[in-house]
This record gives sequence, C-alpha cells and structure tokens, in this order.
Amino acid sequence: MSKEKILASGPIADAATRILEEYGEIVIAPDFTEETLIEQVEDAMALVVRGEGVGSARVIEAGKKLRVIGRCGVGYNNIDIAAATARRHAKAEERARAASDHAASVWVAANAGTGKTHVLIERIARLLVGGTAPGPLPTPYSS
Repeated sequence: MSKEKILASGPIADAATRILEEYGEIVIAPDFTEETLIEQVEDAMALVVRGEGVGSARVIEAGKKLRVIGRCGVGYNNIDIAAATARRHAKAEERARAASDHAASVWVAANAGTGKTHVLIERIARLLVGGTAPGPLPTPYSS
C-alpha cells in the first residue's frame, strides 16, 4: 500500500518530517509559486503552506484529495479562506479570523514563535489518524 502525499510549499523542520512521514510521503514543491503548487497538489491529501507559499482558490480547487491545509506561522493572508470554507463549513472563516487576532487569541499569543510547527504537525497528524474524509477541509484554526 503506497503512502498518501503530503505536499509542502517549502522545506519543513526535521521534527515535522519525523511526525508526518508516518502518515504519508512528504513532497517538497520545487518552488512556492501558484502554478507549481497547482501541478503538485492534485493527488495530495495535505498541503503545508510555508513562507510565501500560497493556498489560493486555484490551488485548493486543484487539490481534489485534500483533507487538510496547514499554515506554519501566524495569520492566513496567503490562504484563501473562502475557498477553504467552501470545502468545509461556514464557521471556518470565523474561527480563522479569531485565531489569527493576537488581541483575541490566547492560543496564538502563547504559541507565536514557540513551537508553532509542532502544534501544526500534531493537529494534522490527529486529523489523519482520525480518518478525516477527503471532502472536509479543516484549516489549522478549526476544531
């Protein structure tokens, strides 16, 4: 049985690699451009957006098997929340906005610069182990 594909728009930490490789084959995109990610995401079950990588509507729509999008760092300015919401539910955008607001979110304030990658990887792993169906597309801020 072949492992499912986990696409990252850039290099990820060794700790993240050790956790995620148990759930799928980690593929680092050759660059973070939208066109490259569209080509690479089609058969991916997860997308890890790094740095300047984009989770645009076109990328999300191209990811027919996507179950989860993870964003390393604070904020979601390079994730199309509306497109992710269309694949998930109406509360996703509200949760993402609340979670990215430093004034409103103790979680973000407590984790900014202190293990965000670990928190992200643990959440992705829980979703994958839990058997999240290909239809729902949780954001890193949804429960």
